[in-house]
Amino acid sequence: QHRPGAAVLHRGQHRHGAEDIEDGERTNLVIWSYSRSYRATTAYKRQHLKEVGPPHPRCLSYTHDRDFGQFKQYPPGKRERFEGRGWCPQKQAEYDGFRAD
Repeated sequence: QHRPGAAVLHRGQHRHGAEDIEDGERTNLVIWSYSRSYRATTAYKRQHLKEVGPPHPRCLSYTHDRDFGQFKQYPPGKRERFEGRGWCPQKQAEYDGFRAD
């Protein structure tokens, strides 16, 4: 459950998104790490293997996920702008039964 004052930390290798806020403001601290030598390894290339199944609805983002509408309703006014524009999962990583919006 998202709550004010809480932080979420993750490696970024699984689907993740943020819901719209209704009032106030959100502050994000994003730290990226990049390594050419690591990205050349088999371990890095395995990160984009086929997903084992559908995502948990809490992890979906209408701005990034190609199958968002299969699991959640778009917020008012967002379908027109975002449907069909997502990139996740990548084609080679689609789980069995994947259907894009």
